[in-house]
Amino acid sequence: MKEINIPKSANGFIYTIKSVERATIKCPKSCCYIKDKDYDCWYVSKLKQLGITFNQGQFNCIKVVINVKNIGDNSHWIVGAEDAVLIDSEGFSYSGIILCEDCLPPRTVQDKTLILPQTQVNYIQVFPLLEAKYEIAK
Repeated sequence: MKEINIPKSANGFIYTIKSVERATIKCPKSCCYIKDKDYDCWYVSKLKQLGITFNQGQFNCIKVVINVKNIGDNSHWIVGAEDAVLIDSEGFSYSGIILCEDCLPPRTVQDKTLILPQTQVNYIQVFPLLEAKYEIAK
């Protein structure tokens, strides 16, 4: 992971990967749907679509913290999971999802947050775990 914390610039934005780690995320169970075992909230449903297993109120994933600075005057950029993909050592790409707003730590934004000119945000994107024989591409 030689490229951690090396900023990349594009279209008036600076992207910095702050951390990449294997993590276990615990659901705070504040979602009203979590109480009904026959119904998954939208977030758990999306995790399952990506191949991330949700079990006993938690899930294991690759957690990536990204900082984005809007250094220009572009006011139309919105945080979204489609902006970053994970690439393994064989060149395969993986989609992720922005961390659920119920699980966000302070000073991080949720999905579809607008980045105003001359401001910055942190967001957390989660990806499925890679098989043991693969690594994250450098």
